[in-house]
Amino acid sequence: MRPTHAATELCRIAAEIRGMEKLMARCKILIVAMAASLLLVVTSCSDSLSHDLIAPPTPATVTSITLDQLLPIAAQVSYSGATADSVRAHYTSTDNSDSGVTPWFSAASGDVPLLGLRASTSYEVTLEARRSGSSVMSGPTSYTTPALPQALAGVTLGLISGTPPSAGYTLASLIAPDNHGYLVAFDGAGNIRWFRDFGNIGVQEAKQQTNGDF
Repeated sequence: MRPTHAATELCRIAAEIRGMEKLMARCKILIVAMAASLLLVVTSCSDSLSHDLIAPPTPATVTSITLDQLLPIAAQVSYSGATADSVRAHYTSTDNSDSGVTPWFSAASGDVPLLGLRASTSYEVTLEARRSGSSVMSGPTSYTTPALPQALAGVTLGLISGTPPSAGYTLASLIAPDNHGYLVAFDGAGNIRWFRDFGNIGVQEAKQQTNGDF
């Protein structure tokens, strides 16, 4: 190769190398810009997700409280609007002689059952919505339980001896004056807190299963 041609070839190669270096520099700039944009998007999504997960719940709004046809002094509380994981109900009689709170129920159900209410009693019911360790209460809603059926109106449970239980219920089956078979739950004071009318079918035996059902 002649010296002149060699010099020309070297210059051409050097120019190509400089062009490739410029191209690589541009690619690096483009890659850095894309990485920064991706980081911004990921950070934004992460912040939004984190905020959504730790945001406190919004209160539930009671839409209705209806009695259970099979369990007349029990009620079903329906609600909407709660952004929560779980919801439970607090209830207090207007004369402050009776109060309680239900277990937590999944907010996906939209309902909370109220069991163990006292017949012919007015209550204030509030819902507590829980999410990510924080909770919020709804406003109160009034509900009055119906009276006991005439066949059970005068039925109470008396203690002959010993000390009445401070919690829980005593389950009993009986044939009432209307010849219907009833399964009844009495509280420690001997008041009916739950019953089921089986009509002309007599209740021979009743047990509570491990899942809580009778």
